[in-house]
Amino acid sequence: MARHVAKAGPGRSARTSLIRALTTAAPTDVSNQPLTFTPHGFRRLLITEAIRTGLPPHIAAAICGHQVLDTTMGSAAIHSDDVIAHHRAFNAHSRGWSAVQQCR
Repeated sequence: MARHVAKAGPGRSARTSLIRALTTAAPTDVSNQPLTFTPHGFRRLLITEAIRTGLPPHIAAAICGHQVLDTTMGSAAIHSDDVIAHHRAFNAHSRGWSAVQQCR
């Protein structure tokens, strides 16, 4: 008989850190009900913000380990027009950077 054993890993430590932070902050919504967050929710926020600030979507997909770009774009809460505009702005801003500066 196979038994499921919970493994400690990055998700578990992220969840533990998140629970501790939320317990301390105790955020609530407008009706004073506690807000709930998950590590996956923060992952979506991170990817959305990264793409919104100019990170090319295919790089975001690679960071997330997504094989299909549509998976990443489905997770990011932005429209394709926004992606294009922000990516163009990022490219205009980063022109002339050295390879070392680009990797920072």
